[in-house]
Amino acid sequence: MSELFDEDDSKRDNLGCKKKLAKNAEKLTTECGKIDAAESLLEDFNDDQFTPLVEETRVALETACAMCASMVPAVHEIMEVMLKTVQTIREKTTTVNYSELSVDKKSHDSLLVRLLNHSKTLDELAKSAVELEKLADQTSSVAAKAAASSKMTEPELEQAVSEIKAAEEKRKEAEAESVAAALKAEKERIAKEARDNADAAKKTTEQINDTFEEAKKSCEEAEKYAEEDKDMEDELKEKLESAKADLEKAQEPVDETNKASAATQASAEQTEDLAKEVEKTIDEVQEKAQETADNTEQTNTSAEAAKALIESSNTASTEVTTKLKAKRAMDEALKVVDEAREYSEEVKKEAKEAADIAEDAGKVADELSGEESEEIKAQVEALKEASGKAQESADDAKKTGEEIEQAAETLKEKRVQDAPGEEVSEAIDNVNSKMEEGKEKVKTAKEDAEKTTEIANDAKKVLDKIKALKAARETAELSKEVSVEATQVAEETEQTAESTNKVLEESGKDTEESRQATNAAGAAIQKTTKFASDLKQASESLDKSGAKLLDYVKRGDMPLEKVKSMEKQLKRDIAEIRKDMAKCKTAAQEAEASIEDVRANDPKSWDINPFQSGDGDDAKLIGLVRGPPGTLSGISVECTKANQWKHNSMGVNEDVLSDVINVGPQDAKLNQPALVAIPYASKARNIHGREIIVKSTTNGKDWKVVPTTSIERIFEQFKGQMCVELRVKEFAAYAVLSRLVRDRQTIDKKGATMGSSGDRRVYITYPHGCISRPIDVSLEVQAFDNNTASLMRQRRQKVQIFASASPILRITHSPTPKEFKKPISICLPLPPNPARKDGSRGLRPSAFTKSKGSINVDSEPVIDPGLLHVMIRHDGTTWRELKNISLNYGKNDTLCFDLKSPTHRLVVIRTSVKPDTNQALVLITQTVEDWTKVKVASIILHQHIDDRSHALIQIAPSSKVDDIEDKMINEGFEGPPDPSSEIEMVEGEEVLVKFDGNLRPTEDKDMILTYNSERVNRLQFYLEAVDQFRNFASDHDKGHAIFYGREKPPEPEPEPEVVENGEGEGDEKGQQQQPPKKKKDPLEGWTRLVQLPVAVPKVERPPPKQKRVFKQAVKVEGPLSEEGLMDIARELTNEWEALARFLGHSHAQIQRIKGDNPNSMEDQIFDMLISWRNNLPRSVNKVEILAENLARAGRSDLMEDLKCKSGGDGVGDEGAEEE
Repeated sequence: MSELFDEDDSKRDNLGCKKKLAKNAEKLTTECGKIDAAESLLEDFNDDQFTPLVEETRVALETACAMCASMVPAVHEIMEVMLKTVQTIREKTTTVNYSELSVDKKSHDSLLVRLLNHSKTLDELAKSAVELEKLADQTSSVAAKAAASSKMTEPELEQAVSEIKAAEEKRKEAEAESVAAALKAEKERIAKEARDNADAAKKTTEQINDTFEEAKKSCEEAEKYAEEDKDMEDELKEKLESAKADLEKAQEPVDETNKASAATQASAEQTEDLAKEVEKTIDEVQEKAQETADNTEQTNTSAEAAKALIESSNTASTEVTTKLKAKRAMDEALKVVDEAREYSEEVKKEAKEAADIAEDAGKVADELSGEESEEIKAQVEALKEASGKAQESADDAKKTGEEIEQAAETLKEKRVQDAPGEEVSEAIDNVNSKMEEGKEKVKTAKEDAEKTTEIANDAKKVLDKIKALKAARETAELSKEVSVEATQVAEETEQTAESTNKVLEESGKDTEESRQATNAAGAAIQKTTKFASDLKQASESLDKSGAKLLDYVKRGDMPLEKVKSMEKQLKRDIAEIRKDMAKCKTAAQEAEASIEDVRANDPKSWDINPFQSGDGDDAKLIGLVRGPPGTLSGISVECTKANQWKHNSMGVNEDVLSDVINVGPQDAKLNQPALVAIPYASKARNIHGREIIVKSTTNGKDWKVVPTTSIERIFEQFKGQMCVELRVKEFAAYAVLSRLVRDRQTIDKKGATMGSSGDRRVYITYPHGCISRPIDVSLEVQAFDNNTASLMRQRRQKVQIFASASPILRITHSPTPKEFKKPISICLPLPPNPARKDGSRGLRPSAFTKSKGSINVDSEPVIDPGLLHVMIRHDGTTWRELKNISLNYGKNDTLCFDLKSPTHRLVVIRTSVKPDTNQALVLITQTVEDWTKVKVASIILHQHIDDRSHALIQIAPSSKVDDIEDKMINEGFEGPPDPSSEIEMVEGEEVLVKFDGNLRPTEDKDMILTYNSERVNRLQFYLEAVDQFRNFASDHDKGHAIFYGREKPPEPEPEPEVVENGEGEGDEKGQQQQPPKKKKDPLEGWTRLVQLPVAVPKVERPPPKQKRVFKQAVKVEGPLSEEGLMDIARELTNEWEALARFLGHSHAQIQRIKGDNPNSMEDQIFDMLISWRNNLPRSVNKVEILAENLARAGRSDLMEDLKCKSGGDGVGDEGAEEE
């Protein structure tokens, strides 16, 4: 608002107007007084006095008229100025919101405040001026009349006098009206004065309130700054407290001012009301106006007191605010310094980025400068120019940044030095100016950089294309190299796979280790082959992709993006191929490593010791011992039959499936486990409900089950003979057996159901809480079907009331509880009663449910409980019947019942009628148990069709007699005699063969067969006549083969004890002689089974040949000398018999040599070699023959030694022999 008014001019014009108006009003009042006096004279004049009075009046009126004439223009002039000023103020104030002005602006525009406060006064002055103008007009009219009257004639004067009298009357009336109007005007004036006082009081009050509120705001502002300033000085704190105290003190006078102002308003309103009433006197109005004036005075007094306190508070708070603002300004100066520094760094950064862009553009230009294209050269020049300009702009921006930083430092120094506020503000303005300048410079640098970047981008596109094509060409060439390398790696990998596969095919696979190793190697080889094949395909694909990309690069017309995409894909393919190459190499290494493992576990490289019985085609494997290289080094392994222990090896329900072989030496310490293979009757593997086991012993009495590694081992050199193989650390005697499947399960307190794997219908339920601690349970199930029951009834007349039986259960508990806390439930099959003619089985199959506790059978109970007998027994006791037991039928011919205490054997017997006695029932049960051991068989004795003296005996199960007889016929053996009648035998029973009549075996030894149901029980031998002159009348020598059986061989008799005779009685040595024993009957303990007739055709006996007499052999020198042959004999071991056969010795000759040298293998070998050497002609190359057969026998080392000793000369007469 200061720009709307000039304070001095406004003051001057206002004062001038007031003074002129006041002066003229005073003059006008004085002249009006003269006019009143003149009019009074005119009213009372007489003839004598007429002339002078009229003249005097005329003069006075003229003077007043002249004055009025001169005053009217002045009044009009003053009015015009005042109205113009008031109008201007009002127009301007309507455009300004005074409440939005700051304190400083309000103080600065104090003139406006005064004009606004006095605007009402101006209105009143204008009103007074109007009234004054009316008064002047009236005075001028009277003066004119007076002037006119002074020039009248007498008649005119009389007329004037009459008029004057009339006018006087009118004047009096007017005076009365004037008095009334004056009274009214005085009342109005008084009321107006009261109203003016009230308005002034109100205005003063409003000003005080406004000032008080401003002081409050000022104090609050000071408090706000004080709260934000944590380190405010104590002096300022005191001033702030003083300002707050003054404000508190000012509150009371402010309140009094408001109260007095309110009273003033009330009295003013009352004064105005009194002034309006006609009957009220001036004094009454004046009295109320005086009250208004007093209230106004009181308002002004309170306002002055409040104003002093408010000004004191405002001054203090303003000082606090000013100083805190100054302090804050200094702090803001520090912020400006920090901002300036940051902005300086930003400017430098932007400048550096612009410089980097320029530098990059320069590099691009340098890279393109080598290109010869005109277009590229023009781009290079434009790029260099733009980069130079961008560099200059960047340097300017950087320099400005440094200047900003320097200005900031200057500002910081002024702040630290507490420089005056003007200097700090100047420094801040300088910093801001530099920052604005920096903005412009950065903007310029950015624009130049953007232009440079735009040009550089165009150049880069060209450069990128050149580089992309170059890179694509290099990648395509690299792909060719990688493709060639990949092909080479694939071929090498395939070669490795082929070589390793060849080794794999040649390696042995008859051990678990070798199979695992070969399986792993096979997988590795397969993996290697697959990787190689994949790598080859990938290599071919890579080669094609590389050639295609190279073609695109040479043409140059393909889109750059497509070239880049192809190059990128080609790089990925190269990376994948390299990974595939690494995989191939790794797979090849794994295959080679697996082959090393195959070689290490290859049984063909192991030390193998096969042991056979018989010669030539009749040789049979009895055992084989082998181990990894070095396992059997320094150990002379032996393996012989020990069938005398066969019977001891069998337990309950066990069948022998092999010979008992004794492997030694049993005191040998093996550095690692060896494998022992035992051939056995492998058909037993397929018998349901039975399992194959191996037992071992070291003394023939104590046998234990040992674990096996395989029950299906087959060796290439012994095809057709399946073996059980086991891993051993010490040698012992071994036997392969078949037994009932033994199921094992641990039962805890929670209970469980245990079933049989041999017969799923057999299971035992242990309810929850039936035992107090866990137990191990084993279960064996011996089947007893109807066919077996029928056969037993036919052959056992004493048990004809027997109908059928359940399987025999063998249950073992470890530890064995005395009683079950809850009964266990047993369910087992029981064949129906075959004696029922109506076909009814005596039961109704129905479903039953197993529960914890007793069996819950949803069917009707047994109809004939007297014919079913639950028989139990413990080991070492006889069978007894379990009485008072509830039997229930289930489905599938099953019978279920509860058992309260454990037992070892259990069977349910069904009889056709109720047994008379308990002994009869026990006999039936024992017969059933014994019958499970019985085998019905026949003995077949056939003779060879070409040589009837060659006989073959075989014990065959009755169900296989025809098949076995056909097989014997195919082998060349046939009857007569026919097979024997059926005989009962038990597993492991021995059969002794004796002959009577005129026939006997050629070998004088006991002929004993051991019956094993799953093995071939045969015996071959030759017969001869006891006396060739007996049976003279017949063409045959005749006799009988008598067969005796015994279930168990007798125990060997202990050696006789020699008792020392302490008293010297007896013989000379002081020993007491035992009494001589009776000669033992050779058939003691044997039971005659059956006899078969035998006849052998007589043959013409040739005359005896004359014995050849050989002279002593001449002495031989060289490798076949006696010393040389002895050296060979010392090196040979068990392979000497094979060598003997290769050299032409028959089985009989070998046996004769063994009989001649029973105590030394070395002597046997030496005798065999001497016999061979001496029986060959001189012309034969004996050294070559012996060397060749040593190699055939597996002793290539001895072959090489023999050839080295002979020097290649193997022919001579050292082998000649004379008769």
